[in-house]
Amino acid sequence: MPSRPGAENRPRVADAGDGRHWVVRAIRRLGRRLQRSFRIGLRAIWHGLGGFYRSDDLTFAASIAYYSLLSLFPFSLLVLSVIGHITVGESGATLLQLVTKAMPAKVDFLTQ
Repeated sequence: MPSRPGAENRPRVADAGDGRHWVVRAIRRLGRRLQRSFRIGLRAIWHGLGGFYRSDDLTFAASIAYYSLLSLFPFSLLVLSVIGHITVGESGATLLQLVTKAMPAKVDFLTQ
C-alpha cells in the first residue's frame, strides 16, 4: 500500500531498469542542498549588510581616518625638529647640516 494517495499512478523518473535511478536522486539532493546553501548565504549577506548600516561603524571609521590625517602634520614637525638635533659622526655635525651640504646652494630656508 502506498504511503501517499496517488503515488501509484505517478511515473517514476529515470527508472530505466539499469539501476541508475540513484544517480538522479543524488543529483536532485545535491541541487536541493546547493539551493538551500545559496539561500542561506544570501540571507546572511543581507542581514550582515543591514546590521552594518544600522550600526555606527561607518561613523567610527570616518572619525579614526579624520583624526589620523589631522595628526600627521604635527608628527612631521616633530620628526623634522628631532632630525635637526641629531649629531652624526665624530665631527659633531648635525644631520641637517649634512643634508644641506648635499643639496643645491639656495636652501637657506632649511637652516633658519
